[in-house]
Amino acid sequence: GYQVPYHLTLPHDQNHLSFGFGCASFLNNEKILYQYRLEGMEKEFSVPGFNRFVVYSGLPPGHYTFQARAVLPGYGYSKNSISYSFIISAAFYQTLLFKLFILCILVALILWVQWLRMNQGIKKLKQIEAIKKEENIKVRQSTAEDFHDEVGNTLTRIQVLTDGVQARMGTVKEDGNRL
Repeated sequence: GYQVPYHLTLPHDQNHLSFGFGCASFLNNEKILYQYRLEGMEKEFSVPGFNRFVVYSGLPPGHYTFQARAVLPGYGYSKNSISYSFIISAAFYQTLLFKLFILCILVALILWVQWLRMNQGIKKLKQIEAIKKEENIKVRQSTAEDFHDEVGNTLTRIQVLTDGVQARMGTVKEDGNRL
């Protein structure tokens, strides 16, 4: 009565699966052994045993095929074996598209941080240039003031000396009779 779904695809959170299997036989039913494997998870069949039930829990996303076969000691493997394929989908955060999205965000974040650092460097350079310009202007003003003061000082000194010479010459001219 129960129909097994064909091309079953399960979401990532439904990754706990149980399989029950058996073999209809009219002879030696109690001697039948079973082997199974989950292709995509196991490479080899299990050791033959009487177990007719297997549980797989926490399966990662992927394509799987469950296979089971009967073994009758002395007769070998049964002609008919069961095989059932299914898929467990990846969660959105396990998909390639999501990983590429995160990678793009990280690259953008790194580029943004680098851009911020470059802008800070440019601002610092501009500040240094402004400070240098300001200092250069101050040095020029100071030099101009010093030069002006020095020239003014020299002219004042010349004026004082000239006045002194003229004052002496005036006395000499008055005493010019001596000349």
